[in-house]
Amino acid sequence: MRQLINYFIKYPISGNVLMVIIFIFGILGLLSLRSTFFPEAETRLIVVQVTYPGASPEEIEEGIVNKIEDNLKGTTGVDRVTSVSSENSGRVTVEIKTGNDIDEVLQEVKNAVDQISSFPANMEAPIIFKQETLTLALNFAVKGNISLQALKKYAREIESDLLAVDGISKVELSGFPDEEIEIAVREADLRAYGLTFEQIRQAIAAANLETTGGTIRSPDSCPQQKLLWACPEGHPYHHHPTGAGSSALSGGNGARSVCGQSQPNLPQWFSRRAYFG
Repeated sequence: MRQLINYFIKYPISGNVLMVIIFIFGILGLLSLRSTFFPEAETRLIVVQVTYPGASPEEIEEGIVNKIEDNLKGTTGVDRVTSVSSENSGRVTVEIKTGNDIDEVLQEVKNAVDQISSFPANMEAPIIFKQETLTLALNFAVKGNISLQALKKYAREIESDLLAVDGISKVELSGFPDEEIEIAVREADLRAYGLTFEQIRQAIAAANLETTGGTIRSPDSCPQQKLLWACPEGHPYHHHPTGAGSSALSGGNGARSVCGQSQPNLPQWFSRRAYFG
């Protein structure tokens, strides 16, 4: 160290030259530095989404999720596997090891899931995909002294306009409840007509059909078509026959149907004006 100091004291120009070289390389490094307002983060998560209509969380876990987890053991590049089982559906999240190609691991996961042949017969095909890493760019609220339905309509229009903007990949609306039809039944009328809640439930379920409708064949694909029919909003459920003899629930005779909003996730209120974002 003393020799280095003595050298720069003896040749002071060398110190100036070294300082200029460091300054030049610093400028070059600054100009070549990559920067972005929304940094891209490489995803390390793979999701296996399964749907089994009518199944309880226990059936989802025992009949589907556990089998997927067992088959993923020993898969190359897999670091950790977690799962969530809920009613009608399940979700298995696969975290890959750092340094592995996620596309290769994704193919390995698909192969492992495809090897399972003991899934329940009525289960829908598993959906396997890479979980995207999304960055929140903007959060704003829409409000006005109008009805919630009208406000929701305007929000949908704003959503469509924003999705048409280049660079925006996803727009999420929140703060308003889902639409629903409520059917209230008077207990006294149930006894008078000899009906049960189960008979009413079956009658309503029969009026809302969801079934496969065959296939449409083409040279490239053969997708399965699904027929979905539900009573439209405002449909007179109270005139639907229950199947108990010739009895029927009619307005004023046993049931009342109301179209409205579900209770969870109610909109916030500010100065008597509904708003959501």
